[in-house]
Amino acid sequence: MEDNTEPKLSSMIDSLSEDVNTLVREHVELAKSELIENGKRFARSMWAFLFAGLFVSMATVFTLFALAYGISTRGVPVWVGFLIVSGIMLVMGVSFYFAARAQIRRIGRTNKTGESLKSTVEAFADLTSKTIDF
Repeated sequence: MEDNTEPKLSSMIDSLSEDVNTLVREHVELAKSELIENGKRFARSMWAFLFAGLFVSMATVFTLFALAYGISTRGVPVWVGFLIVSGIMLVMGVSFYFAARAQIRRIGRTNKTGESLKSTVEAFADLTSKTIDF
């Protein structure tokens, strides 16, 4: 009678071991894919911040040119053109800033690895709470 239960127990242990190894590998793969996705979002956000800084810097230069022309010409509308260009550049810089900020806020918002790991731990807890009949 003992010979019949031992193969069942060893095959159950082998099966459990394979299942645990598979789960661990899948959790690692899921974590890798989430890190890659977050890295891509971070890179896109950095580009957007770069463009935001570029446009705000350019707007500052145009604003200074407009101020200089405005002071020197007094009444000649050339500086108005420079101010309009500066305003457009500021709007573009601000819009890139908000796009980058939205990208940064979305990083890590969905944590599938944590949710999956939690459900796996709960499943194992349920499994261990049950008794195995031999």
